Amino acid sequence: MGLGKTPRLLLLDLDCVTLYGGNPRDGLPPEVYLLHPDLPDTLAQFGAPVVLLTHRSREDADYLNRCLQAHGVVVQGIVSARELFLSALRQGKIRLLVNKGLSKSLALDWLERRYDCKRTDMVLIDDRAENLQELCDNGMQAGILAPFVAPDSFDQQAELTTFQFADVVAQWHAPQAWPTPIFTPPTCTRTLAELPLIGSLSSAKLSYFEQGRQLIKSLRRWQQRLFRSSVQ
Repeated sequence: MGLGKTPRLLLLDLDCVTLYGGNPRDGLPPEVYLLHPDLPDTLAQFGAPVVLLTHRSREDADYLNRCLQAHGVVVQGIVSARELFLSALRQGKIRLLVNKGLSKSLALDWLERRYDCKRTDMVLIDDRAENLQELCDNGMQAGILAPFVAPDSFDQQAELTTFQFADVVAQWHAPQAWPTPIFTPPTCTRTLAELPLIGSLSSAKLSYFEQGRQLIKSLRRWQQRLFRSSVQ
């Protein structure tokens, strides 16, 4: 069973899909690497607008987008943690916000209005199956599960596992043969030395929004632990 039509909007995750690093708070190096050296040329082959969809803060997302632009990667928009939060408020989905946090499915309503594109014409590339499943459950056409295995060190010869964007382009233009709802492209390995170094992002002081977000995350984890202990 295939999609039946070529998608009209490509949603692209940042971490472990487009970039690696630039997140010392999560134990990653401050250096920011572009996972796909051919990305500037490959994105143009989709023939559709590309929007970054990330859980990163707006400040981080803007900086990383500037790094991408400086290396020829051009996107048409950004949906960051801030837009996900505002979209949840606009839709009155406070309970979802409290229970699940900033679900990427919250972006669908904003994207439909901003790009005049139905969610059934959108596809997300993400490295987390749960993100893809949530969006598909909320009406997105399909998802692409990006394979990723981090290197075991930050040595330049350390290998990581990712995918070839050319394989995704080929699948994009052959929707009839696309197994729905989630497609996983073949894997490939690259060393850090092979990847373009496009920036550096060290730990900075969190904005009030990000501080509040971290507090809510901690409270949600505490609530989950409390629930698990109560049912044991």
